[in-house]
Amino acid sequence: MPSKKRSYNQRNPKFKKNKRSKKFSKQQGDNEVIFAPQYNGWPRLGFFVSYVGTSYSGLQFQYHEFQESHKVREQEKRKLQEEQQKEKFQQEGSEASVEEGGLQQDGAEVTTKRKLTKSVELVLAEALEDLGYVPGLMDKSTRAGVNILRACRTDKGVHAAANMVALRVPPKTFAKDEKEDANPQDGRLNGNEKNAPESLDQQEAPATTSTDSTPSAEITEPSTTTTESNPSTKRKKKVVQPSVEQLDKMRDAVNALLPQDMQVITIIPAHKSFNPRQHTCARYYRYLLPKSTLIYKGSSNVLLNRPCKTNVNKDNVRETLDRVLKVFEGSHSYHNFTNHKSAKAGTDIAVRVVTEMKIVEELQHNDETYYVVQIYGQSFLYHQIRKMMACVISLCRGLIAEATLPQTFDTTVGMNLPLAPGHPLYLFQADFRSYNAGYGSTGELRPLELNEHEMERVQKFEHERIQQKFFEIEADANNVERFERWVLDLELSRRSFFQAEEIEPVPKQKRIDDNRSGEEKQENNIEG
Repeated sequence: MPSKKRSYNQRNPKFKKNKRSKKFSKQQGDNEVIFAPQYNGWPRLGFFVSYVGTSYSGLQFQYHEFQESHKVREQEKRKLQEEQQKEKFQQEGSEASVEEGGLQQDGAEVTTKRKLTKSVELVLAEALEDLGYVPGLMDKSTRAGVNILRACRTDKGVHAAANMVALRVPPKTFAKDEKEDANPQDGRLNGNEKNAPESLDQQEAPATTSTDSTPSAEITEPSTTTTESNPSTKRKKKVVQPSVEQLDKMRDAVNALLPQDMQVITIIPAHKSFNPRQHTCARYYRYLLPKSTLIYKGSSNVLLNRPCKTNVNKDNVRETLDRVLKVFEGSHSYHNFTNHKSAKAGTDIAVRVVTEMKIVEELQHNDETYYVVQIYGQSFLYHQIRKMMACVISLCRGLIAEATLPQTFDTTVGMNLPLAPGHPLYLFQADFRSYNAGYGSTGELRPLELNEHEMERVQKFEHERIQQKFFEIEADANNVERFERWVLDLELSRRSFFQAEEIEPVPKQKRIDDNRSGEEKQENNIEG
């Protein structure tokens, strides 16, 4: 009797192939915390990073992007070696050519001339790698150990005043730092001592001399006292948290290598299971709104025949704006405020809670008033905030009536809404209140919040970098993203927006499937 053919899982029980495990293995490392015995002793650090989004391809680290950047950097190093070798030969009076050595290639010169736009996490990772804090990221196991995670996944063009990027660092890095502090002749910056600020030379005392309850003390947690892979040696692994002096030294060294439109505000040790996206309970976004866009002047014949009468003028524009912003507060269905296919009317994905929406500051620039609108909520859909601000501008200019705005939340109404410009939008801060109430209240770890001095650095970067970039775009007459051009396009195509259409409610079974597929496709529906 012939034997029954066994399935793949029966023949290979250790390598079960199914859709769920295959998908989890793809997401693991990008969106989740990787737990492995060999990484239990690696301390996890939280970087509060500020950056101008228009200079980068986005926030999230991509491996194919790192591969391309690694090739370009290697080619630049070879080109630098060629120039140094050529200068050396010229000084010695030799007629030897560098090209005979085989270092220069035709393809290398073409690749280095092409402009490569990097992500924020890639620039930060390369700076840490150059300083020796992180080993070579080309190794797959090293990338799994570093395990870069982020709090708010901002897309290209969206700025951040204080976003959170968390990663793990090998503990031997700070042990090496202590040895080099004891022997100042051996530089830790691998030949980049000139780029380091003066504050690095002033720290002569080693960080291990502190005897009080500082973060430099060894913290032994129940979850970190795991045994090694060899059962014969049952040694407990301890998470050695770096001291405040070591973290400040690390921050100054990284900032010396970062470009001017990117800055590390502070570095705070976090728990080993810290996931910025999951531990973020709320987010603060801000939007720069020119006062001139809220007032209809009616100077052109194209802007005649207003569909609604507006009473907004220079005297009551602030009062009207405060009243309109209050409409968005609370729990509503924002199915009309996003282009995401899974956020349909009646689904839980489309429901969002906006806790507060108000004006926090007024700016004066070149005889123009700008309102800084702050939106505070748990999470936001893709393009939600930009469509909300487009509705606010349309209502103030008289394109829609105030009674039309609550209809956009109706689950039986579908409406095409305009999309406001993206360059005035930026993430101000992420709120880790739940994490601070748990791990941050034990006294072993510092809460993930900025103190007064660090908040001043955030506000300085916000005013000097982010807002200044917005003013530069508005001053450029050839830029198509200017508010003036957007308002003109809105006036010309106003009849294609705000047309209410009845939509059928989503069936209950289909609604559950859409929610499940939406969570799989978009695990973090953050405004970008």
